[in-house]
Amino acid sequence: MFGIIIVIFCSYGEGFVTPSQDENTIVRIIAFLLNCFGVLVYIALLWVTCALCYLVREHSLANARRLALVQQLQGIPFGRLAINIEMTCAICMTNFASEDSVVQLKCDHRHIFHKDCLTPWIETPSIDRPVAQCPLCKKPIIAE
Repeated sequence: MFGIIIVIFCSYGEGFVTPSQDENTIVRIIAFLLNCFGVLVYIALLWVTCALCYLVREHSLANARRLALVQQLQGIPFGRLAINIEMTCAICMTNFASEDSVVQLKCDHRHIFHKDCLTPWIETPSIDRPVAQCPLCKKPIIAE
Protein backbone atom coordinates (compact mmCIF):
# COMPACT_ATOMS: atom_id res chain seq x y z
CA MET A 1 0.00 0.00 0.00
CA PHE A 2 2.84 2.38 0.86
CA GLY A 3 4.42 1.68 -2.53
CA ILE A 4 1.21 2.73 -4.30
CA ILE A 5 1.18 6.02 -2.43
CA ILE A 6 4.80 6.65 -3.39
CA VAL A 7 4.07 5.95 -7.07
CA ILE A 8 1.09 8.30 -7.12
CA PHE A 9 2.48 11.09 -4.97
CA CYS A 10 6.15 11.18 -5.89
CA SER A 11 7.55 14.67 -5.88
CA TYR A 12 10.58 16.09 -7.70
CA GLY A 13 10.76 19.43 -5.94
CA GLU A 14 8.18 21.20 -8.13
CA GLY A 15 5.05 19.66 -6.59
CA PHE A 16 3.23 16.46 -7.30
CA VAL A 17 3.79 14.71 -10.58
CA THR A 18 0.75 13.14 -12.23
CA PRO A 19 1.22 9.43 -12.82
CA SER A 20 1.84 8.27 -16.36
CA GLN A 21 -0.49 5.87 -18.15
CA ASP A 22 1.75 2.87 -17.28
CA GLU A 23 1.81 3.77 -13.59
CA ASN A 24 -1.97 4.28 -13.56
CA THR A 25 -2.52 0.83 -15.10
CA ILE A 26 -0.22 -0.82 -12.56
CA VAL A 27 -2.04 0.90 -9.70
CA ARG A 28 -5.40 -0.29 -11.02
CA ILE A 29 -4.14 -3.87 -11.42
CA ILE A 30 -2.71 -3.88 -7.90
CA ALA A 31 -5.95 -2.43 -6.49
CA PHE A 32 -7.99 -5.07 -8.32
CA LEU A 33 -5.79 -7.88 -7.02
CA LEU A 34 -5.97 -6.55 -3.47
CA ASN A 35 -9.76 -6.37 -3.72
CA CYS A 36 -9.91 -9.95 -5.01
CA PHE A 37 -7.67 -11.12 -2.18
CA GLY A 38 -9.85 -9.32 0.36
CA VAL A 39 -12.99 -10.97 -1.00
CA LEU A 40 -11.34 -14.40 -0.86
CA VAL A 41 -10.26 -13.84 2.74
CA TYR A 42 -13.79 -12.76 3.64
CA ILE A 43 -15.28 -15.88 2.00
CA ALA A 44 -12.74 -18.13 3.75
CA LEU A 45 -13.53 -16.60 7.15
CA LEU A 46 -17.25 -17.00 6.52
CA TRP A 47 -16.77 -20.65 5.56
CA VAL A 48 -14.64 -21.38 8.65
CA THR A 49 -17.24 -19.73 10.88
CA CYS A 50 -20.04 -21.80 9.36
CA ALA A 51 -18.01 -25.01 9.66
CA LEU A 52 -17.25 -24.35 13.34
CA CYS A 53 -20.92 -23.62 14.08
CA TYR A 54 -21.89 -26.89 12.38
CA LEU A 55 -19.31 -28.89 14.37
CA VAL A 56 -20.40 -27.35 17.68
CA ARG A 57 -24.05 -28.10 16.89
CA GLU A 58 -23.31 -31.70 15.87
CA HIS A 59 -21.23 -32.23 19.01
CA SER A 60 -24.03 -31.00 21.28
CA LEU A 61 -26.62 -33.11 19.42
CA ALA A 62 -24.41 -36.20 19.71
CA ASN A 63 -24.01 -35.63 23.45
CA ALA A 64 -27.78 -35.26 23.83
CA ARG A 65 -28.31 -38.54 21.90
CA ARG A 66 -25.77 -40.31 24.13
CA LEU A 67 -27.43 -39.09 27.32
CA ALA A 68 -30.87 -40.10 26.04
CA LEU A 69 -29.51 -43.56 25.19
CA VAL A 70 -28.03 -43.97 28.67
CA GLN A 71 -31.38 -43.08 30.24
CA GLN A 72 -33.11 -45.72 28.09
CA LEU A 73 -30.76 -48.52 29.13
CA GLN A 74 -32.59 -50.99 31.33
CA GLY A 75 -30.47 -53.07 33.60
CA ILE A 76 -31.69 -56.53 34.54
CA PRO A 77 -30.18 -58.98 37.03
CA PHE A 78 -27.76 -61.38 35.36
CA GLY A 79 -29.52 -64.31 37.04
CA ARG A 80 -32.72 -63.61 35.05
CA LEU A 81 -30.98 -64.17 31.71
CA ALA A 82 -31.37 -67.58 30.12
CA ILE A 83 -27.61 -68.19 30.05
CA ASN A 84 -26.14 -71.09 31.97
CA ILE A 85 -22.47 -70.42 31.29
CA GLU A 86 -20.03 -68.27 33.20
CA MET A 87 -19.53 -64.99 31.34
CA THR A 88 -17.23 -62.02 31.73
CA CYS A 89 -17.93 -58.32 31.15
CA ALA A 90 -15.71 -57.27 28.24
CA ILE A 91 -15.21 -53.80 29.71
CA CYS A 92 -14.15 -54.52 33.31
CA MET A 93 -13.10 -58.18 32.69
CA THR A 94 -14.88 -59.51 35.79
CA ASN A 95 -17.32 -62.42 35.93
CA PHE A 96 -21.00 -61.67 36.30
CA ALA A 97 -22.71 -62.50 39.59
CA SER A 98 -26.39 -63.44 39.53
CA GLU A 99 -27.40 -60.16 41.23
CA ASP A 100 -25.34 -57.85 38.94
CA SER A 101 -27.34 -55.35 36.90
CA VAL A 102 -26.48 -56.05 33.26
CA VAL A 103 -27.48 -54.78 29.83
CA GLN A 104 -27.87 -57.12 26.87
CA LEU A 105 -27.36 -55.29 23.57
CA LYS A 106 -29.45 -55.94 20.49
CA CYS A 107 -26.46 -56.41 18.17
CA ASP A 108 -25.80 -59.89 19.57
CA HIS A 109 -27.45 -61.83 22.40
CA ARG A 110 -23.98 -62.65 23.78
CA HIS A 111 -23.01 -58.98 24.16
CA ILE A 112 -23.75 -58.49 27.83
CA PHE A 113 -22.12 -55.83 30.01
CA HIS A 114 -22.47 -54.45 33.52
CA LYS A 115 -24.74 -51.43 33.36
CA ASP A 116 -22.21 -49.47 35.44
CA CYS A 117 -19.48 -50.34 32.90
CA LEU A 118 -21.52 -49.65 29.76
CA THR A 119 -22.85 -46.25 30.91
CA PRO A 120 -19.45 -44.44 30.88
CA TRP A 121 -18.56 -46.22 27.62
CA ILE A 122 -21.62 -44.69 25.97
CA GLU A 123 -21.35 -41.26 27.63
CA THR A 124 -17.68 -40.72 26.73
CA PRO A 125 -17.07 -40.08 23.02
CA SER A 126 -13.69 -40.62 21.42
CA ILE A 127 -12.17 -40.10 17.99
CA ASP A 128 -12.64 -43.75 17.02
CA ARG A 129 -16.18 -43.85 18.53
CA PRO A 130 -18.10 -40.76 17.34
CA VAL A 131 -21.39 -42.58 17.97
CA ALA A 132 -22.30 -44.97 20.78
CA GLN A 133 -20.98 -48.37 19.71
CA CYS A 134 -20.94 -51.86 21.11
CA PRO A 135 -17.54 -52.45 22.77
CA LEU A 136 -17.21 -55.83 21.02
CA CYS A 137 -18.57 -55.57 17.47
CA LYS A 138 -18.55 -51.74 17.02
CA LYS A 139 -22.13 -51.70 15.73
CA PRO A 140 -24.14 -48.63 16.79
CA ILE A 141 -26.10 -49.16 19.99
CA ILE A 142 -29.80 -48.88 19.26
CA ALA A 143 -32.19 -47.55 21.87
CA GLU A 144 -34.68 -50.02 23.26
